[in-house]
Amino acid sequence: MSLSKTAHILFISFLLIGIYIGVCVHTALFAPVQVTQFLFSESGPFESFSAWLWYLLAVLCVLNTELKLKTRIFTALGAALLGLREMDFHKRLFDDSFIKTNFYRSAEIPFMDKLLGFILLLAIIFVFFNLAKIFVQAIRQFKSNPNIAYLFIALTVLCGGLSKLLDRTSSTLNEDFNIKLMQHTEVIIMTIEEGVEMLLPILLVVAVMTYRKVLNQPN
Repeated sequence: MSLSKTAHILFISFLLIGIYIGVCVHTALFAPVQVTQFLFSESGPFESFSAWLWYLLAVLCVLNTELKLKTRIFTALGAALLGLREMDFHKRLFDDSFIKTNFYRSAEIPFMDKLLGFILLLAIIFVFFNLAKIFVQAIRQFKSNPNIAYLFIALTVLCGGLSKLLDRTSSTLNEDFNIKLMQHTEVIIMTIEEGVEMLLPILLVVAVMTYRKVLNQPN
């Protein structure tokens, strides 16, 4: 793909992302607080729809024969796991989330639950460790296999970091600095965080759909 075409696609992508974030912020600023809280809360439609987007990504990963079989398997598993996380699977399986250290420290959690939780946690770590290796490999091969899909993956990683930062902002300010944000400010932060979070599977769907391997080059 030519440099000008890549730049054009990225420009359109950033423009659409900016419009989308703008709509989210506009909603937070001007819609009634109750409406915004419903839309962007942990049990709201944005959170619920995000899970199904991750499942759609998992299906597309399996169907994309341009990818190596190993890549298809681990990307599909990773997407499915993230979809389950959006549906709070890690909290529903036991009395507490098995991906947190408190689960293993608690004396109230049965040993067999801790053992099963630890096995599941190791499996999840194994999947995402392999995904990280695949991502690093892709970055190293970018010069010999210049694929715009890699840029969307990198953008997803950046958006994921921003989402996690926003997710911790209110609690960090309150717990570490004793700063309590106004409710409207917290709603705006929540709106942007949930909006950006729903972008993650969308960007990866675009990456999978635009991926085309270069002949005679590994993927």
